[in-house]
Amino acid sequence: MAAAALLSARAVLAGGSPASAASAGVACGTIVFTPATEDGAFDIRATGTGCRSARKLVRRVARRHNFVSGPRRFRVREYRCTVITEDEGLPVGHYRCRAGRKRVTWDKS
Repeated sequence: MAAAALLSARAVLAGGSPASAASAGVACGTIVFTPATEDGAFDIRATGTGCRSARKLVRRVARRHNFVSGPRRFRVREYRCTVITEDEGLPVGHYRCRAGRKRVTWDKS
């Protein structure tokens, strides 16, 4: 209860709503794919699933999908995924995957 109140307070202070804070999910950290490079997944967030499952999905997608030349929409097991690519010097893919109420988002460079 106290955690939910704190989350709501942070959202309101940041100019958002309590609902938007709850839908942002749980922060699941970063995965480095190649040490001493910028090859990694950053700002991994999970909603409706745990971090362990979210990080497993991120690794699976990283092995199978190239965000620069691959399709913008694809499936990985039960997840439907979309990636939006930015190329401001260093290409970055913004991933969103969902399966029912489960949501996993991250950025890949």
